[in-house]
Formats: sequence, C-alpha cells, structure tokens
Amino acid sequence: FLVILPLTTPEGARIFVGRLLAGLEQLSREHPEFGQSTLSVGLAEAPRNGATAGELLAAADAAMYAAKRAGRNTVRVAGAG
Repeated sequence: FLVILPLTTPEGARIFVGRLLAGLEQLSREHPEFGQSTLSVGLAEAPRNGATAGELLAAADAAMYAAKRAGRNTVRVAGAG
C-alpha cells in the first residue's frame, strides 16, 4: 500500500505509522482468529529523497525492504544509515 501524506513532517509521518501499528496490535488482541499481522514501513520525503514520484517510490520501497530485514513491525527512513 502507498500512503501519501502531503504537508506532513517526517515526525508527523512517524506518528501516523505509530497509530497504524497500535491499531494492528489492538486488532490482533481483540480478534485473534484473524491471526497476527505485521507492518513494515518505508518513509521517503520530497524533495530530500527524490524529486519525482518514481524516485520517491523507489526510496520508500528500499526503506520498506530494510524495515522487513530488520524484523518487521518497524519503520525505516530512506537514506538513513
């Protein structure tokens, strides 16, 4: 899934992702019959991580795969270490 948060700071995006993670955790607790869900997120910011939609998508995608490699249920920012 792709979520675009116009006029949002990186910190605001992290807050948004935190709320998503909390919602998934609550869903798993209240409805264990649905199974455990995880969320791996890659964040990219314009223009820092790309000037075009394609560049931003590639940066966010690379950050998302870094999050998956880190153990899932985590967030990685494009271009960060």
